[in-house]
Amino acid sequence: MRAVFAMLLIFVLAPAAIAAEQDWTFLPIQDIGATEFLQDHPEYDGRGVIVAVFDTGVDMTIPGLGLTSQGLTKVIDVRDFTGQGDIELEKAEFVDNGRLEVADGIVLEGFYSLALQPVSEHRVWTGVFEESRFLNSGGVNDLDDDGDTHDRWGVVVFAADRAEVTRVLGAGKGVEMRRLWSDAARVAEDQISSKPTEWICVIDRDGDGHLDDEDLFRDYATNFDHFTMQDAATEDAREVLGIGLDLTGDDEPSLVFHHDDGGHGSHVAGIAAGFGVHGQEGLNGVAPGAWVISCKLGDNSLSGGATVTESMKKCYEYIGELQDRYDVPILSLIHISE
Repeated sequence: MRAVFAMLLIFVLAPAAIAAEQDWTFLPIQDIGATEFLQDHPEYDGRGVIVAVFDTGVDMTIPGLGLTSQGLTKVIDVRDFTGQGDIELEKAEFVDNGRLEVADGIVLEGFYSLALQPVSEHRVWTGVFEESRFLNSGGVNDLDDDGDTHDRWGVVVFAADRAEVTRVLGAGKGVEMRRLWSDAARVAEDQISSKPTEWICVIDRDGDGHLDDEDLFRDYATNFDHFTMQDAATEDAREVLGIGLDLTGDDEPSLVFHHDDGGHGSHVAGIAAGFGVHGQEGLNGVAPGAWVISCKLGDNSLSGGATVTESMKKCYEYIGELQDRYDVPILSLIHISE
């Protein structure tokens, strides 16, 4: 495997070591000459470059991490190598009238009214999204801002016919983007598209026990689909914790809810490649035109968002595989705190 990476190490110093206040004290890219360089070479803003952020995750819903300077989706892939966002799945149990009985007594209706159907009832899995598992002592204390921190939502994953998925949902913005990268990328996407089935996930996000009013999601890299949990009964509920699905597997699905519940990875991504950070025009990172891949190696349920066993190794291996598969260079941005 070719695993040659360009790497940047970003060090966070103790407060006493931080320089005096500047124009943009929290994003002073002028100090390294980036502002002057971009003024002289506006087209050299990172466009066409992929930056892999090895950190606590990247939240694609944060202003500044939604689009590149050319209006393209910025975060193009999300992977969690910590196990923090894993959703345990079990073979589905169908009860009367096609209802699905999920673990712990959750029953879901409307499965057979979805726009896509499974190739077989034997290729349907269910699980539970437990709000309490995604809370920490930092910035995340209520996923849907409804005042209750013990919500539980039913989840269903099933294998659908790939041709039917394409007919209903399209090939996917991510797929179409990667096909333009290189000849190798086109071949790789053709190989993936030749597989007969594709995993589909549906989540009872409003908690009403019905699936037929919910969206159908694929692996994030396919179409950049993501969501937040928001209580529809709360008119001005905050949108918190953007989630993208890391949905893979061959015979059986593996489902991970990728998220950044500490904010650190998103902060680092903004420094590297933010465009219009906090919604402020002109407040950009070093390479506002670059794409971002989020490789989550820090678990924010642990002190300081610590890494877990082999999570960094898995990040390296994943990016190396992408470089080989698509024949594209990827800059790896690693955060190390002191």
